[in-house]
Amino acid sequence: MTTALPLPLDAEHPARDLVQAVNHAEFDLVTWLLTIDEDLRLSTVLALRGRTRAEAYRYAHAAELAARMPELFDLLGADGRITVDHLDTVWSQINRHLTTLTRSEARRLGPVIDTAVAAALTDWMEANCPVGLDAFALVVQETLASVASGLVAATELAEQDTQRLTKRGTKLVLDCGSETTATAVWGAVGEKALEMLREARRGAEDQDSTDSADSAPVPSMAQCRARVLLDQLGDTPDTMRTVVNLYRTTVDGKTGVGGAFIPKVGYLSDVTAEMLESVADLVRCLPDWETVLGDESEAYRFPTMQRAAMEGRDGHCRFPGCDIPADRCEHDHIVNSWHTSPDSDGPTSVANGMCLCRLHHALKTAGLWSAETVDDGVTVIWTGPAGVIAVTEADGPLSPARAGPDI
Repeated sequence: MTTALPLPLDAEHPARDLVQAVNHAEFDLVTWLLTIDEDLRLSTVLALRGRTRAEAYRYAHAAELAARMPELFDLLGADGRITVDHLDTVWSQINRHLTTLTRSEARRLGPVIDTAVAAALTDWMEANCPVGLDAFALVVQETLASVASGLVAATELAEQDTQRLTKRGTKLVLDCGSETTATAVWGAVGEKALEMLREARRGAEDQDSTDSADSAPVPSMAQCRARVLLDQLGDTPDTMRTVVNLYRTTVDGKTGVGGAFIPKVGYLSDVTAEMLESVADLVRCLPDWETVLGDESEAYRFPTMQRAAMEGRDGHCRFPGCDIPADRCEHDHIVNSWHTSPDSDGPTSVANGMCLCRLHHALKTAGLWSAETVDDGVTVIWTGPAGVIAVTEADGPLSPARAGPDI
């Protein structure tokens, strides 16, 4: 029996040409970003690409690395196999250590490290060595261990006391700072989870012996670990107190049918919505959209109902590409309020308001990005550095773009 092996993707293959074209385009975008002020690169690429903040950071990091290592950047860009992720990998490996230094130390030692890493990667490329992301990371690590072993050791010690907890959808990600700490925490949680699992199995065996029809399924080890951590919070999911922004359709003051919406969670069934409303301490009903839109306040701060309406309309930060949920954003006047700009006359209203995360609110306030609307905040037109123009449209549950003309 003969097995056909896939042919290598050589330089003549049309797919190779497409891949190289994409990679060259990425480098062209990074080259253009070098013309943008360093503090504005992140917001600019986020607006242009309209993808994720993580990707925007990769491009911003790549531009910084290109400015620090121009000859290496030209060499990698001409190769055709190298991507923005390669540049971000090199940047991350180096800056992991530079962040532990003071500014004066980083200014003194940074160029030395950059020169050594650039030389090592140049030799690597000229020797036609593998160009995978892991290979690049290992070259940088080896170089750093050679030219800055003391700095590497200091970073490793500092990371042992640096822990971070982040959220990605329904997942909470705990960074323990070091492999040693992670192993210790995993072991401690595992021991308690194993005790919980054994107890659950004994309970299941007892139910089986009595032929109980209501025997509960035995949880997995992963579920037991989660239960151990939640128990350590001193609370359980059934009794935790939190704020939930729930949007449901109402007709004549009565809740209608069609599910419900929670920002950053999405649409829920009526059953779940009823459960959430039944345990809520406070439920507010927004008036009809035309009433909300036409209401103006003499105060500078947006009233509660206006903020709720803006969050329901916007869904998330209104800066192009930003996905920070609206309920975690600040509330901004699109046209400045006379309270802060005496020469302006922007009203405090939903039609003149939008949700912006703290970073993008600060960029607008500083005048680095400007915004305008022609349809009462549904569409926002942004103008940024180098004349970049980007448009964002509200897509929350109360947006006319989503709810239709009868909202």
